[in-house]
Amino acid sequence: MHSPSFALINTAAGFEVNTSKRVCARRADDFLERRSVNVVSASQGCRGWRSWRGSITAVTLRMKVPFTVGVVGHFGLAVRKPKKSARWFERALGLQTQFEFEDGIAVGNKNVTIALHKGKPSPKTFGHMSFHLPNMAALREALVHLKEQKVEIEDPGDEIGPEAEGSKNVGIWFRDLDGYRWELNVPGGR
Repeated sequence: MHSPSFALINTAAGFEVNTSKRVCARRADDFLERRSVNVVSASQGCRGWRSWRGSITAVTLRMKVPFTVGVVGHFGLAVRKPKKSARWFERALGLQTQFEFEDGIAVGNKNVTIALHKGKPSPKTFGHMSFHLPNMAALREALVHLKEQKVEIEDPGDEIGPEAEGSKNVGIWFRDLDGYRWELNVPGGR
């Protein structure tokens, strides 16, 4: 008989259920110690273990937080020449100077602020940043504008494309003066 040897759901510890799957473990504690899963039920029957042989139904959990992250407030980038980079962002993306600070300048709009501070650029550690546009017409207009501004756009001749194979999101990718990679995209490609 494979009746559950115990049942436990502990969402009071600040976690909530995300997905579930069946797994085997030596002990139920193997899951609880990792704090990424929580045991829901267990029964005898897993093979190959010397101690606590049992099947465990585990759930992947995510930490509950008392807030929802909103629009990006700001993020910082190290650039060689902050004022020159600020002018590039103003021309290329239509951002406006927000404020200046020691060794830097911040540019942005109602959705985001980018704090450009003097330092050694590190585009390989950044990956890229994507900004959503409302529709394909806006994306095509953005492409024309970026070309007029002589922005280094990826995939010349085939600039507009899916984010990844099979993705419905469509975008264009380009680099700024310090080599950071940016994307403008339309979710769902409409």
